[in-house]
Amino acid sequence: MQIPGKISKAFSDELFSIINPGSVPVEEIKYDPEKAMKIVIHRMLAIAEVNELEYEITKILERLGTANSFIIKSYSIEELVIGVKHYLIAWSTMKDVMINLINICFDLGMDEKDVSFGVVTRNKKVKESNILDIFKKHEKAINVRHTDRQRNDATHRGKLLDDEINEFRKKHNSLYSRKYSLLNIDPITDEEFKKELGVLNTELVELAELKRKEYSEHFEKTLELNQDLVRVLAGVTANEILGKRI
Repeated sequence: MQIPGKISKAFSDELFSIINPGSVPVEEIKYDPEKAMKIVIHRMLAIAEVNELEYEITKILERLGTANSFIIKSYSIEELVIGVKHYLIAWSTMKDVMINLINICFDLGMDEKDVSFGVVTRNKKVKESNILDIFKKHEKAINVRHTDRQRNDATHRGKLLDDEINEFRKKHNSLYSRKYSLLNIDPITDEEFKKELGVLNTELVELAELKRKEYSEHFEKTLELNQDLVRVLAGVTANEILGKRI
């Protein structure tokens, strides 16, 4: 079992601070424990999906650009490309799961297959909350539209909208073409190839570390958004548990 992530912890901390505030005597807190359990379990099962994605994305970023090796950490441009694509897809999945969590916590009654950002955020219950304000607060830092476009290009066109990675791939492919292409009548020597490959490998390590930092920062900003969202959803859940007395 995975350790609870930042999102599930934010939800739990907020929920239990509302339904069991330390400043209120226990005998004054009135709610049906059986009903409360059913409500919380339903929400926590949905949050468990987010927790799994949080763990998965963390691992993707930890391994970004590296190939499996029990001796030394080796880098590969192919692994870097695959890793970034996996990050974008997992990030998009997390976004979809969070939107469905809003649907569940506000009890909008939508089937999961019908849930979309536009449909959920146009709902009256959601619009009357501060959910939209939270999205607006974080949208610029996360650059949602660009990240969505990155994900769509990676998924549907097999391409990355990342100029630095693409530029490196051109240089990498050009070097191998100059050495091994059957169309090249004057290939470079082994010594020239080895020397230029050494330079590229150094650049690749720097590029992989740069991208790990870049996408890790993007993910942390995403987690900040999701933590703000689940605190609101915890309040909505507490409201239901306490019979809408908060």
